Amino acid sequence: MESPSALAWRSLVTGAALPAMLVQARFEDEVLSHPAREGSERWGFDVERCALDLGSGGEFYAGILGTMAEADGSWLWAWANPSLSGDVVELATAVRDRVAEWGQPTPLDDDVNRDVGVLEAAVVGAWFSTSEGYYVVPAGEGATLVLLVQDEELGKRRIPYERFPMVVMRIISELPVEHRMLIEEWRESEPAGARFSDETDGSVVVAFEDLPAGPDGRPDPAEGARFRVEFDHLERIAGITGTVGPGDGAP
Repeated sequence: MESPSALAWRSLVTGAALPAMLVQARFEDEVLSHPAREGSERWGFDVERCALDLGSGGEFYAGILGTMAEADGSWLWAWANPSLSGDVVELATAVRDRVAEWGQPTPLDDDVNRDVGVLEAAVVGAWFSTSEGYYVVPAGEGATLVLLVQDEELGKRRIPYERFPMVVMRIISELPVEHRMLIEEWRESEPAGARFSDETDGSVVVAFEDLPAGPDGRPDPAEGARFRVEFDHLERIAGITGTVGPGDGAP
């Protein structure tokens, strides 16, 4: 039986995963996979300035969320790392304090633990710090570093809702989430431009409408997209069908 802390953590991850990874998809499209940036480009992080340098991808404000020691699988939150202080741990501390308001025991109550995965920490950190993405990189000596990225201009750009099915399928394959809750928690966050309807068979249809036009005046590529999320008898996601763009019919 899972401990109360583990159950609460699963709920946190479930609620954070979809909004955080849709925002992450934007960060990947706009920065990490941008044609101007070579995939082999080096990255750099200036701890004193909280500056993440992604080469031709640009420079971004970033804070350290924590590190994973691959040798024993232990996760160390940034605020508990004696080698870190000041602004670089501010975002991690904000995540801890926001989750504490929830009033339930979670792995954020412990400075070090083995119940947290890197991707789990990244999505929870990104969502509760309202970041524009996360960056996971090797930190040397067998450690993995998670950075939270914030950038006002990036935050104004479109979220690639057309990638909704792929994002959902990645989440349920890589993260310990409750499938029905994954969709319902995102629904309750009232994502801009998303419209939800419940079908008689228990499925949920998500339609994207009235999305802002791009800088060139063209409609958002996801405008008019409709996706049907189907569940099995155990409330697990059984599949996602749908169309992208106007005039393609409805799921």
